[in-house]
Amino acid sequence: MPAPAAPDAAVACELARLAAAGEWPMAFALACRQLAAGGPSRVKATIARTAMAAGGHDAAMDALASLIADGRFTPIPHGLYLLACTGGGRPADLRMASTLAWEAGLFFWIDDCDPELIGAMIGLVRPWDRPNSLVRELADIIARTPARLAGDRFLDDPGASVQLAPSSNGSSDHLLVCLAGARGRLGMPLNAFHRWAAGTSAHVLYLRDPVHQDFRDGVASIGPTFTDLASFVRHLAALLGAGRVAAYGNSSGGLAAARLGLLVGAPRAVVAAGVVAPRRPGGPTAPKPGDAAVAAVAAEIRALAGARRVPCEILWIFSSGNPADAADALGMADAAGVTPMPLPTVRHNVARHLVVTEAMAPILDWATGRREALGPAGWPPLAADDA
Repeated sequence: MPAPAAPDAAVACELARLAAAGEWPMAFALACRQLAAGGPSRVKATIARTAMAAGGHDAAMDALASLIADGRFTPIPHGLYLLACTGGGRPADLRMASTLAWEAGLFFWIDDCDPELIGAMIGLVRPWDRPNSLVRELADIIARTPARLAGDRFLDDPGASVQLAPSSNGSSDHLLVCLAGARGRLGMPLNAFHRWAAGTSAHVLYLRDPVHQDFRDGVASIGPTFTDLASFVRHLAALLGAGRVAAYGNSSGGLAAARLGLLVGAPRAVVAAGVVAPRRPGGPTAPKPGDAAVAAVAAEIRALAGARRVPCEILWIFSSGNPADAADALGMADAAGVTPMPLPTVRHNVARHLVVTEAMAPILDWATGRREALGPAGWPPLAADDA
């Protein structure tokens, strides 16, 4: 079991002292221990800044190379090495480790950094010869991520379950609620997704469920039930002066987006690869705890949708070549207001396809009322890209 993390201030002070003294092996050994212990996000941010500053010192790079060769903390030193190379403007010596180790080192940091930094690190890993890798998928997204809007100050705290990003315009009549999937992402890191969300000019509320990952009981830091979450969203919208709420949910957050949209009276909601039936490697197995809860949520959505006088328009996006996702989407297609949107892909994660076909912005614009219709004339053609 990893050793307990030291207090935040102590870590920062000790890292600064060791770096100033040129004691890079001790500095990075401390950093690796803290990262392995899984301390707070602010500790991770302090370590990232130290690594990037260390890129200007040959001795620091040697210390990281030694940790990579040691192998005890894989892939943590690999990620630190990539940060240091980026900060110091250095090429990466990828011969020191396997491709998978470098990719794991990159993924260790993707939720903590802005898209520009992630893009630079991807360039060091050079995933172009592995077209089916997750890093290549991420590279395709990052390469097309919009620039940060003036006035936008959002930077994701991966440990936070509730985060509000006010409209970059300062005020808005719209609140977009985004419910992350099991890894706390929206098919991509929140820092990347937010570049599209901010473009809607809506206030954006980001939610994670660290307990069940599917929001069956809402968000624990808000209250013990999903009703508490819905009340919180309604109250927040009122405080912001947002007369319109929209919901966007990815993967295990998808069903919750439809449920939340219906409970708060949202005109529109987007379900991106929403998970209804449990996913189990190797085929069906005996029921697990929580299966009944998910089935109950699906039934509740049907009932809520049927009771609405004005239907909530629910766009259900899914990969037509993914049997589980297709079954989930088509199984909910008869619920009032649900419109299935099949994509000619096989991957569960539909985000890459939406990005490379330039459909992400139109979908979010539609959800927040900036666009009235989606269809053949409403967005670019969704050509197959990974079938």
